[in-house]
Amino acid sequence: MLQHLLNKQMLAICVIIAVAVFLAILIDLICGLHKAKQRGEKRNSFALSRTITKFRERESAIFLATMIDVIIDYSNVFALLLQPLKNVPVCTCVVGIFLLIVEFVSVRENADDKTRKEYSKALQALQNLPEADFVRLLKKLKDENKTD
Repeated sequence: MLQHLLNKQMLAICVIIAVAVFLAILIDLICGLHKAKQRGEKRNSFALSRTITKFRERESAIFLATMIDVIIDYSNVFALLLQPLKNVPVCTCVVGIFLLIVEFVSVRENADDKTRKEYSKALQALQNLPEADFVRLLKKLKDENKTD
């Protein structure tokens, strides 16, 4: 019975998916830290704790999906209905693909969101300038561009 529960092919696929999700979380963290460094933002423990929470949630989902696949495999559902899927952790694969897409979108959103915030801060600063100061600033920028 234990041998049946520890199907090596399924276990290998589930481990690969768990590692892939972990790497995606790591890439998201590295991109976030890099972007914060570029922008001169202070990196704090709150952002890192969000990554730990994200890791716990994502890897728990993978583990639960793996347990569902073990139960499905143990009950021989795929062996009876869909023979080609007999040793494939379908639930883990679906959850893994979903989580990888979520991490990809997260990396893209963080980059776009931080750039958007930067532009809105610059626009807000320009709107707070008196008109005469704004005109002088534009002339100064224009003169600097001519010298370059």
